[in-house]
Amino acid sequence: MAGIAEKWVEIEEEGLGTIRSCADVPVAERLMEILPMFDIDRPSALVYFSHSPLFDLVTVRREVVKW
Repeated sequence: MAGIAEKWVEIEEEGLGTIRSCADVPVAERLMEILPMFDIDRPSALVYFSHSPLFDLVTVRREVVKW
């Protein structure tokens, strides 16, 4: 879960320059939905992140998180 949380923060802070606190991340950059799909055979998960409360092809980002 720590790896997924780190990726979450990384996505929210992309392109924002220097971040000193969570208040430096605009609401529009906050992720609203996350869907992890854990691989039971490997130490990884395919995670879907979305800036919108509805998953759609425009707002969904897929990332593989390994640990």
